[in-house]
Amino acid sequence: MLFFSSTRADFWPQEPVLRAAVADARIDPLLLVTGTHLDVVRGGTADEIALDGLAVERRPVRNAGDGPVAMARMSADVLEETELLLGEHRPHLMVLLGDRHELLAAALAATIARVPIVHLHGGEHTAGAIDDAIRHAVSKLAHLHCCSAQPYADRLVAMGEEPWRIHVTGAPSLDRLVAAAQGATLARLEAVLGCRLPGPVGLLTYHPPSLHPERMSTELDALLGACDALASVVVTYPGMDAGAAEVLARLERWASGRTGVVLVPSLGAAYPMALATVDVVVGNSSSGIVEAPSFSVPVINVGDRQAGRIRAGCVIDAPGEPAALHRAMATALSPSFRCGPARSGNPHGDARSARRIVEVLAAAPLDELLEKKAP
Repeated sequence: MLFFSSTRADFWPQEPVLRAAVADARIDPLLLVTGTHLDVVRGGTADEIALDGLAVERRPVRNAGDGPVAMARMSADVLEETELLLGEHRPHLMVLLGDRHELLAAALAATIARVPIVHLHGGEHTAGAIDDAIRHAVSKLAHLHCCSAQPYADRLVAMGEEPWRIHVTGAPSLDRLVAAAQGATLARLEAVLGCRLPGPVGLLTYHPPSLHPERMSTELDALLGACDALASVVVTYPGMDAGAAEVLARLERWASGRTGVVLVPSLGAAYPMALATVDVVVGNSSSGIVEAPSFSVPVINVGDRQAGRIRAGCVIDAPGEPAALHRAMATALSPSFRCGPARSGNPHGDARSARRIVEVLAAAPLDELLEKKAP
């Protein structure tokens, strides 16, 4: 059974599933690692993948730039390398998580090779990013679906997917995050980062708004302005989308002129500790919508990159305007919000998803998967 990962954004949510798959005698997992995992500039996150019993194939691809042409070249390389690996190993299933552009290339490779696809996190809706179209395209190529919530399963049915192929399992990232955050303290996070973090502390991740790149500069400037209310900000690099170099350059200029800012390519295994100990999560990452609610931490979600996902009470949506984001920050840091709406729970799962997903994988009716009926 082949799993695929091209970036930290799809590896860490899969890690609990990979652990459960390794522990299950019915499954022989192989992980294809490619994309930004093998780029030292982006953190070299392939070195963080060390799971006893898991076979790993590293396949480097071109990663020269962050524009549309560079993304297309990377996807072309992912298509070729995945097709070669599928020919070498002939897996019974291929497991894909999420909605990055490389994922569509891997899904196309599996389709050409007649390898059934299991898609994790299908049926979701993010109106403000090209990820939305990619996610739905992968869902239409997929043969089994593991959704994080019932509304997303309902959307797949509306898209014409057969109900028997769809399973509501929850978001697997929550399994790892909740377990890894046990005993987390700010002092431990400070030790990992090697610096003091006076409060209030923010965790910032901002990705290029791929559907509306013209909004990026003013949106990011307004967000950084709102962060002036924070004494410390831990900032992670943006994802490898068109515009990422511009975002990173702006973050580096901001960090160089301000005390209390820690800029890191990736928090890796320390990410759960950060979610459990910071005072607010800010930016436009899906992690603020899907994962942060498990820690009852206030979230300021800027812009419409995540528009359409179901929301927990801890999420404050704000346009990329200075006044709106300053109001959102004041609300997020208020004791009444932290003790009220921020504790409403997480609609994306209960931190017991990996076992459900592995049961879907192990019980997959392989002889019936490839032939999908028209709606």
